[in-house]
Amino acid sequence: MIGGLYKRQGDLKKAQDELEKAVEIEPKDSAAHFLLGRIYRSEGLVEKASAEFALIDHLYKTQTAKP
Repeated sequence: MIGGLYKRQGDLKKAQDELEKAVEIEPKDSAAHFLLGRIYRSEGLVEKASAEFALIDHLYKTQTAKP
């Protein structure tokens, strides 16, 4: 995932941009939401970070729920 690569390189702006695109394209990608949440948290965007982490929790619960 290109956003993760940018994050590892320390380019948080590019990482954020790419991860925001990634979750638009694939809203159920919990890894992209996790990385995006970490970037938001590091930038002090606590509400956005919390929303990403809550979404990950929701995705996990719905993906592992028994029918």
